[in-house]
Amino acid sequence: MAFAAFHDGLRLQIDRHFCIIAALAAFIAVLAGLARILATTEINFKAGRGGLQIHIGIGDIFKQPNSVAAIPMNDFFDAELETIIAPDTVHGIFLDKMFRGDRDAARSTIDLALQNQSISATEQETVARKIGATKRFPIGATCLLSTDRSKFILLSLSKTDAATNQVSTSIPDFVTALSGLWKGARSLASHQEISVPLMGTGTSRTQLEYEDALDFILLTAIREHNREPFTRRLNIVLRPEHLSRIDLVSLKRRYKHDV
Repeated sequence: MAFAAFHDGLRLQIDRHFCIIAALAAFIAVLAGLARILATTEINFKAGRGGLQIHIGIGDIFKQPNSVAAIPMNDFFDAELETIIAPDTVHGIFLDKMFRGDRDAARSTIDLALQNQSISATEQETVARKIGATKRFPIGATCLLSTDRSKFILLSLSKTDAATNQVSTSIPDFVTALSGLWKGARSLASHQEISVPLMGTGTSRTQLEYEDALDFILLTAIREHNREPFTRRLNIVLRPEHLSRIDLVSLKRRYKHDV
């Protein structure tokens, strides 16, 4: 009787210790998985039938060597920094870095790039505004702006309220803009590497979460590349805060074709 009681007590203690060890092992595994995800700041993979080479990682859209950078803008391609264009947007940073706030230089340079693209007059709309450009371009319109060291594809992403200058982008317009970007890249960038920021999450007001916007970028790019290749590599540039809501490990698993 005493031995049986001792045996049962010992087995109970062993079972308890085993449960504790198993729980600790599971907890450590979860922590290791989270650490792996948090430590992942960039991924590379191929996707789609066309084998589009994709790189996604933290960086600066203006410091991507040997790459043509896409700059999302409003449908007027405005040059008025601060009065119309917020300085912390990609559009605003572009104006500041390229023209140092010189509105006239920015306006003439962007206008020349748009003229070189030969966008038909029927696609343009003349709009009366108190400040800013008066020619509205269709969503998805693109033009190439080159300097001695850099090349940019300017993209009409957001519609502008001519009275308030507030911009917005519907989901259908977002898809139209992205499709226009990939087609523009094919004709303007000569299959060079294309770098794009995570568009559609800030002042464009699509109301999309970071990962949803990234999905739209990837899906439209893969679809267009399957139809006809447009770049040797697509580089999607993220900011550090984006990773708080984007799981790159899971993303690669969902899109990966072969590495």
